[in-house]
Amino acid sequence: MFTREHTNFLLQCCKRRRFGDGAKFLTRPLRVSLYRLRRRAASKAAIAEATATTADDAAGLDGRVHGVFAPLCVKGEKVLEDGLLAMDVDAQLRGVYRLAGGAYRPLVPPGATEVSLQGLLDSEDVHCWHRLYWAGRFARAAAAGHEKALDALIVQLTAWLDGPQKHCRESQAAYTLAERICSIAEVLFWTAAGERGLPEALTLQLKSQSRRDARLLTRRLEYHLGVHNHLLNDARGLYAAAEMLPECEESTEWRRAAFGLWEHFFPLLLLPDGTLAEQSSHYHLLLCRTALEYVLAARSAGRALPDGMKEKFTGMFRLANDLVRPDGTLPRFGDNSPDHMGEELWGLMAAAHSHGLLEETPRHSKVTMLTRYYARYYEGSAPEQARVAESGGTRLYEDGGFGFLRSADGATEVAIHANPQPAAGAHGDSGIGSFEVWRQGQVIIREPGCYLGPSCSRAAWFRSAEAQNVTSVEDLGPAVLLEDQRRMPEWYWGEAGRWQCPSPDTLLFESNAFSRLQHGMKLARRWTLGEAGELLFEEALSGRGAIGLRSRLFLGEGHWKAEEDAAGHGWLLTRQAEHGPATRLALTLPRGLTVSVEDAHFTPEYGVEHPAQVVVWSGRISLPCRWSLRSEFSEKVYRARNH
Repeated sequence: MFTREHTNFLLQCCKRRRFGDGAKFLTRPLRVSLYRLRRRAASKAAIAEATATTADDAAGLDGRVHGVFAPLCVKGEKVLEDGLLAMDVDAQLRGVYRLAGGAYRPLVPPGATEVSLQGLLDSEDVHCWHRLYWAGRFARAAAAGHEKALDALIVQLTAWLDGPQKHCRESQAAYTLAERICSIAEVLFWTAAGERGLPEALTLQLKSQSRRDARLLTRRLEYHLGVHNHLLNDARGLYAAAEMLPECEESTEWRRAAFGLWEHFFPLLLLPDGTLAEQSSHYHLLLCRTALEYVLAARSAGRALPDGMKEKFTGMFRLANDLVRPDGTLPRFGDNSPDHMGEELWGLMAAAHSHGLLEETPRHSKVTMLTRYYARYYEGSAPEQARVAESGGTRLYEDGGFGFLRSADGATEVAIHANPQPAAGAHGDSGIGSFEVWRQGQVIIREPGCYLGPSCSRAAWFRSAEAQNVTSVEDLGPAVLLEDQRRMPEWYWGEAGRWQCPSPDTLLFESNAFSRLQHGMKLARRWTLGEAGELLFEEALSGRGAIGLRSRLFLGEGHWKAEEDAAGHGWLLTRQAEHGPATRLALTLPRGLTVSVEDAHFTPEYGVEHPAQVVVWSGRISLPCRWSLRSEFSEKVYRARNH
């Protein structure tokens, strides 16, 4: 599909007389098609390889169960169950499964007794079924005392192991192989904690499946993706197999391969301040789990971390702690992962804190079964060297582009993301300078989040500037997406941005990204948070001539009304929420722009869309120009919610 970005690139090629670059761009679809044909042929060969059962997959295995990262639970140990797990397991017992992200899919047709994947339109749903996330939920619920979970787990795992579907293309993908190994490790860990565990024959089948998956994974490591989080995940699968199957001769080689991948790719994927280079807040949190696993594995093996990684991991977990708010919510910059919802990662900060990777106390301190999977115990008290996370002030991760402003009472938080690097992240979007405002447990201005995956027809829209709190000029967003950067030379997209902190309550980001449209055009965005939590946001565009401008802000919960102020200098947006503070947003705009409040959508999790409102102002104006937004809140007593 030809986009405005593509048209502008070809126009710039003509203006700069770079005709060869234009020709390469136009012929790339043919070259990509040939590459995909070769990949498809390789995929068919891989399925045939996986379908052929190796005779010695079960040879030499025993029925013992081993904890991968923490000792097994002792009989009678209290296991904490959470509401999401109970809801998910009750749904699974009715034949409804949460697969990719947060969407629930009915998999048992009316009148049938067996699961059918025929109606799944998103390939990520099929992947997640074969990653056995649903089996992990049954196992955790059984450990927590759910009376029907273990029997359902035994029946459905047996059906999956004996069924033909496990040999499909999605089931044999390298990432899915690694995730399935880790899911089986969790199933064995949690079923060993119950009064009645798995039958030994089923335990042996699961261990045999893990051995087969690990053998295939070693031949399919995803080097073709380049520097990518999938290679870190391949490593976690191999390490889990090695710890789960110490009786296998290959376990030593799997462990060696896992450390080799972690030690090579973690330094490349983490920026100096600890930010995951792929530019997604959800993926950053998810990869914190992998970082915790790597550090625990290295400690167990007596291996030193690569130079500089201790400091990077400290920054990585500090950023995760800044992203996860006191109520457990997470602003969704960049792509949402289909693997696990944000709520499923609750307890990760507590586990990291208990092992000393998170130096501050967790802002969201909930202890969950995830905490127990990685830590023998968690007392909830900070180590002596730990620091309490500051309730107010400014935090800036200049390399990764995350910034935070917080009021002293903790009632208001502003989270900002603007990638200063020229290269886009693998899971980033067009939202350079997009931001989210949270106050008293409610979102006031929302970062809409992104879909991921080719099966979603709206994925391109959600990653575009139309779905971010940013300004477009002549229908061009402030960033060139990675898929376009791969088709275009660096002279077109290689302008970097710059962060500054002019004062303790102010953050400023400046970008030359629009110079691909007009030489010398600069964008500046400034956020200032007052003592009472009121936000002043200002944007300025420098340059010359008339431009077509379109800017947008996605609004949070409640119904919003827009009206022009009496003086005619701007617009007022008001909201009276059922719970929480009344809010007023005052927009001061250049003349010539029209303002409207439109219906839109946001994605709190992969696979889930909710209705939203977005305020849009657009028109043709002359450069230079500037506009501002000021928020005001009614005074209410704030109580921090910590689920």
